[in-house]
Parts: sequence; structure tokens; C-alpha cells
Amino acid sequence: MEQITPLLITGLLAILGTVVGNIISGYWATQLAKKNTQSALIQKALESADPKIRAKSLEFLIKVNLIDDKKIKPGVNEILASKELDLLPQFNAPSIVQTDKIGVTEMKSAKSQLVDKEKGEGNPIEQDNFLALTGFVVRSGDIIDGFTPIFSEIGTEDKLFKSKRMGKHFGGDGGSPTEIYQEGYLITGIELIRGYYFGREEVIHVQVTWHKLTPKGIDYNNKIISEKIGSGNFAEFNEQTPSSIFQAKANHFITDFAAQQSYHSDGSTFLHDMKIKEEALPV
Repeated sequence: MEQITPLLITGLLAILGTVVGNIISGYWATQLAKKNTQSALIQKALESADPKIRAKSLEFLIKVNLIDDKKIKPGVNEILASKELDLLPQFNAPSIVQTDKIGVTEMKSAKSQLVDKEKGEGNPIEQDNFLALTGFVVRSGDIIDGFTPIFSEIGTEDKLFKSKRMGKHFGGDGGSPTEIYQEGYLITGIELIRGYYFGREEVIHVQVTWHKLTPKGIDYNNKIISEKIGSGNFAEFNEQTPSSIFQAKANHFITDFAAQQSYHSDGSTFLHDMKIKEEALPV
């Protein structure tokens, strides 16, 4: 039997030390990330101006074990059990451009921003053509973070699509992107499913309806409905949850919108709401 040399033993000990060191380092990195996540969730739960909503958000986080730190959880439970909700602090989201809602700002219409951008780049829309809203690139995770509108330039004579142009991005850059676009189709309906996300009303899901555009007009027998975007994790819904369904009238299509963005205390930005504009299809 071959003898194990001191050099081999030294090498094995060095490898073992590296492995153990990586395991310990990985453990503490995981624990730190977990603490940071819990801190961010608690801060978001405490944004609402209503102490009852702040308490309800914290109760939800504890119930689903998103707050399980042995030092934090007992303290939160003690405050909730005491019913002294005034002890729960409020973390206000930063107010960028104030409207009637704290932490929410309304942007210029998507089409006007695109037209200004195209003029500035020396690529104006032809006077005899019109812009139609035909899709979005939606960024989403738990809810709708943000989106980029897709417009198509359409000729008034043959009503055929001539170009595809990307508008300005609205909202935040979190989540993952999903393109919802149908070549040769006009958007005729948008459903915004709203709910409560850590005590604030936000757009949780988005779903889009298209109809085919033909030289004779809109073909209402040829309809496509997108998937429902947004996972809805950590969102709460009830019968009073405000949702919006925008359906264009006959021979009309959705041509423009103005978005509202919300700002949270952790720096995240989401789609809060939007106002829709429709137009009649040129004859």
C-alpha cells in the first residue's frame, strides 16, 4: 500500500480549507441577502398613509413567512398584537413631480413624445399617414414595472402598415421584458387589472386585445388576446379592487395613452395607471 506523503496531506487540507471557506462565505452572503430582502419588504409595507393598511401588509408578510428573522419577527408581532398602530412608522415614497397622489406623476402622452422624438431625429411622420398603437414591450415581475409602446405608421389610402416605431419607455426597469405585438393588427382593447401591492394601488396585470386591419377596415372576426402579463405575487385583490377595461367603439382603435408612474421608498418605479385615447379609423 502506497504511503500518503506530507505534501499530499497538505494539498488535501488546502483544498478542504478552500471548500469550507467557500461554504461559510456563501452562507453569510445568503443570510445578508435574506436580511436585505426582508428589510426592503418591510419598508415597502410601511409606505401606506393608512396605519391599518401598514399593519395588514406586515401581517401578510409574516403569514407567508417572508419575515422570519428571529429578532425582527417577535418585535413586529408584539406591535401588531398591541393594536397600537401609531407605533408603525410610515416610509414615504420620494415625490418626483407631485400630483394629487403622493409619489405618483403623470407623463405626457406616448404619441406626442414619439412625434417629438422623431422630429428631433429628422424622421417625422408623413402628413398623410397616421400612428396606431399596435403593441408593448412590458417589463413585469410581481406586478407591472414598466413598458415601451410600439406604434405603427399606417397609410390612409390603403390602410396597410408601413413602419414599426418604438415609443418612450414608461415606468421602471425591473422585472423581465415581454413583447406583446401582432403584425398587421390594431389594439382595440386594454385591460388593466389593479390590486394592492404593499398597501398601494398598482397595475398588477395587463392584457391586450387586437383586431386585424384590412384594406376594407377592421375585421372583427379576426381577434387575438394576449396572455395576462404580471405574476401577481404578493398582490391582494378584493371586490373593491379598481380595474379598468378599455374597449374601443366600432371602427375605432386605441391610438394613444398617458401613463402614471408610482415611486416607492426603495427606489422602484411601477405603472400606477393610464388614460386611454381612441380614434375612428379614417375612411
